[in-house]
Amino acid sequence: MSGAASTSNGAMPTGCATSDSPIGPIGVSFPDDWVALELHPAERDRFVNRLVRRQVGAGHAVAPFRRAVEGELRNALREAADRGAVAAAALIDVAPELEFPVLIVNAILSVHAAPSGFDLADVVADWPQRPGESLTPVDLPCGPAVRIARCNEQPLAGSPHSWLLLTSQYFVARPARVVVLQFQTPNLDLATPLAALFDAVAATLVIP
Repeated sequence: MSGAASTSNGAMPTGCATSDSPIGPIGVSFPDDWVALELHPAERDRFVNRLVRRQVGAGHAVAPFRRAVEGELRNALREAADRGAVAAAALIDVAPELEFPVLIVNAILSVHAAPSGFDLADVVADWPQRPGESLTPVDLPCGPAVRIARCNEQPLAGSPHSWLLLTSQYFVARPARVVVLQFQTPNLDLATPLAALFDAVAATLVIP
């Protein structure tokens, strides 16, 4: 649980992911125990399988949790490709004390086209806010942003059941573009320390 623990001692994220994008090089710093994810469609499923087996284990006892984590990462990376992702990373750690005994967080950085003159007021005005969803203006070093956090139910991979995912998205506007940094985790029992970690990572965004 080193990624979550880093929120309690004030440690700032390290390890920078920088990528070209439609608006030029953008970057974000993740904690040093996070892993950069493979975005290429031909490689990502094989990459996810290897990564999860290494982090969670290959034993029979952990198979249901391993399948759930693999499914969550595959779904996240497929959605990332559809959203024009330029970088992705994940924290995966066995944590038997948690309700879901694997600490799993994925993060996706993407850039989207926006109409001319678009600003953050448009994000606030156009967002179909749902019950249990929070929308908060935040000031990041790269500029004003909007943070949207919610819990949503999704099917659990390889199972007839579903689980709740905490999703936090940070929107930063640039001329004709919107940069989105998204985090997802099923570890709702760590919602408060993870929210602080997400804020800390978002504060490292570098956007031209």
